[in-house]
Amino acid sequence: MLYGPPDTGKTSLVTALVSELCLNLCTLSLASANVTDEKIGNPFSTVPPRSIILIEDIDSFFHAREKSDSGVKLSYSGFINALDGVASHEGSVIFMTTNHPELIDEAAIRSGRVDFKLELNKCDTHQIYYMFLKFFDDEQKAKEFAALVPPHIYSPANIQEKLLKAKSADEAIEMFKTEV
Repeated sequence: MLYGPPDTGKTSLVTALVSELCLNLCTLSLASANVTDEKIGNPFSTVPPRSIILIEDIDSFFHAREKSDSGVKLSYSGFINALDGVASHEGSVIFMTTNHPELIDEAAIRSGRVDFKLELNKCDTHQIYYMFLKFFDDEQKAKEFAALVPPHIYSPANIQEKLLKAKSADEAIEMFKTEV
């Protein structure tokens, strides 16, 4: 399970793993009206070997199932049973993402169902430095940038967006000087 604030790279991490390891990516929306207790096993059973199964925003599913007017037809019990069944799907890994791990019932993410939890957060100084270097090959400017940008304020997506807009290392630094 990958968790943390929005734009911290949860889905990007999964897609990078898929690309780097040459795996298949299968996504499943639990909030879909087509996913029912009876049908939840079908998507899992048709997953090709060497796949990553991505269930995004799992907290939304748990929140949506509490709404009486919701179109969600999958029960909590149906989800748990499917999750237990897919764990035996040889050669595949399930990733779940959430912005709000505190909203997820502990039974759904207990050991055996979720073997690893990783929090992705706003950028620290180390990350800020290396993100700058991905865009501009100037270690001195990267040090200046990392010293300028306060840690734990910006998500990777926020920093990337601004670095993409900058035409030079100096312009990138100036962009952040006006915000700090």
